[in-house]
Amino acid sequence: MARPKSEGFSYCQQDTDTFFDPKIMGLIASHGCEGYALWDYIKMAAYREHGFFVEWDEDRTELAAYHLRLSTEKIGLILNYLLRRSLLCCIERKTCTSRSGVKVLTSHGIQKRFQSMAKDCRRTYRVDREIWILSEEETLDCIQVTQKPDFYGKNAFNSGKNPFNSGENPQSKEKNRKEKNNSRRPRVRADSDTDRDDGLSERESEILAFCRDALQGKALDLREKKMILDAAAGMPYDQTAEAICIAMDYGAETADYLAKVIRTQRDKPERRMKGVDIT
Repeated sequence: MARPKSEGFSYCQQDTDTFFDPKIMGLIASHGCEGYALWDYIKMAAYREHGFFVEWDEDRTELAAYHLRLSTEKIGLILNYLLRRSLLCCIERKTCTSRSGVKVLTSHGIQKRFQSMAKDCRRTYRVDREIWILSEEETLDCIQVTQKPDFYGKNAFNSGKNPFNSGENPQSKEKNRKEKNNSRRPRVRADSDTDRDDGLSERESEILAFCRDALQGKALDLREKKMILDAAAGMPYDQTAEAICIAMDYGAETADYLAKVIRTQRDKPERRMKGVDIT
């Protein structure tokens, strides 16, 4: 019996200048090797499974967390960054057979690489117009773009909805977080006496670890730790992390500035700093 034809590829091409791309440099500066690992993981899954996209939901988030030894909260943070920086785009997919909550992750780069590999392999692909984001001029002859009548899609990122906002279901997220406490890798660095977070809750430790990443690994002294945690008092972790991302977008260099932005987002959550897209 002949083997069924696979949608994806068993290998993929890779540029040699990936690490010198300004967007990738920014990703690594913001989220370290963990950010790059998740971005590469999503690309490989897309090429392997469907060729140019990967389906994503809560189950897939937990699988990625297991494979990469990251927390689901960290996965959400990195995904938000990838979407904001246009390294990925998210399309909400609803078909007659699709289970609820499934979204499609793809990107301009993934699709260009996909069609290049399809051409090299002399394959012809039929793709859904709703999830094919390349223009007609960019699309090669080996790609046939079709429209399925039972397919509905919208760009959940551009519509202003954050598809990876882990605050949408706090009860479920809190339950999952507690169940994974014993298996999750510690998110705290302890390279020096001033960089230790002994006696703090997991939430507080993660906030301080994220702040250190935002400051390029700079150690925080006791005064700075207290200032940041006081600013974040009463805020959900996701809201605090979003505030730190805003500060990073503005080139935060000091703990005082981080605390100021966190405090502003705590007291005036409806405020969005001009020029920063945090959808």
